[in-house]
Amino acid sequence: MREVEIEIDGATSSPSLSHSQEMALSDRELKNADPSDMKNPRNWSRTRKTLLFVSLMGSSLLADGAMVWGGTLVTPQAMEWGISVTHSATSMNYGILLQGFGGMFAVPLIEAYGR
Repeated sequence: MREVEIEIDGATSSPSLSHSQEMALSDRELKNADPSDMKNPRNWSRTRKTLLFVSLMGSSLLADGAMVWGGTLVTPQAMEWGISVTHSATSMNYGILLQGFGGMFAVPLIEAYGR
């Protein structure tokens, strides 16, 4: 935790800040950051922001697209293998389920330990 000295009516104290208060301080510091700092995303050019967005969007669409790519083959597979369409479709269910649970576990881990 970060220590900050607070002065009220001549008396000083240094309480510990909570995580949300630290985040608010860091947000304020980010807004007042040096405009020449190119590590700050707010100072990036529009082209750089757009290229980063497109690259991230592309990988996201590829992951989701790969997950459901075989969706159009569920019915022909069921007919060829002599099983129900519902049973044939379960081959996609587990991947989609794990993709959802992965996000639930990945986000807190990323917040706690970083990327």
